[in-house]
Amino acid sequence: MNDDVNWSRVRVSGEDAESYLQGQLTQDLALTPSYSFLLNPDGTVIASLWIEKAADGYDLVMSRAFLEAVMARVNRFKLRSRLSITDLGESSGPFQSYEEQITLGVPLEKECASPLLPHAFSREFLQSAVSFSKGCYTGQELVGRLESRGGNTPWRMVRFRTTAVDELQASILSCGPEGPQGITTLSVSPSGSIGLAMIHRTYEVPLEMRSRTEIIETGGAPIR
Repeated sequence: MNDDVNWSRVRVSGEDAESYLQGQLTQDLALTPSYSFLLNPDGTVIASLWIEKAADGYDLVMSRAFLEAVMARVNRFKLRSRLSITDLGESSGPFQSYEEQITLGVPLEKECASPLLPHAFSREFLQSAVSFSKGCYTGQELVGRLESRGGNTPWRMVRFRTTAVDELQASILSCGPEGPQGITTLSVSPSGSIGLAMIHRTYEVPLEMRSRTEIIETGGAPIR
């Protein structure tokens, strides 16, 4: 996959926009522009978002694949809040291509397809998208509890570089119980492929593949 990411922009504006979003998003809006997660009440991820300040509120920028779920979620708890939620359509985003997504280690729709807690998406991205010092938000209790216990999860997102995509996929799928494991995003080039994958915490690259495959934790240096 070497295509550009299709971004959508949703504006939340009005008198209660900031207080409402502070209760829905994992990141402190005082730190915008920044990444954030939108969570279910059980702490699992609905979408990763890029948050920007707008003149009359905030813009939620997301992969278009997240749009329907995000619109449903942010409208669900609006109730009598004095705000409006508007789909502004196609937009630019924090990066352009899926190759850049891999380089930066940002989870998008394929990484978030299974119900996982934010800690599955690397310590680096967690620190850029979750505030552990702001007030309450939906899903905070379970996220905070996991953080206090060390943040370990059965599944985690990693980046990789390989010249043996099919073998890598097979080895990832063979490790651990049935779950979200597998290659999620792939960028192919003549010199090899780079990508993102969800792996079980016990996974190691088989010895016979190590000359052709490198797993790079998303908290490390960007993959090039």
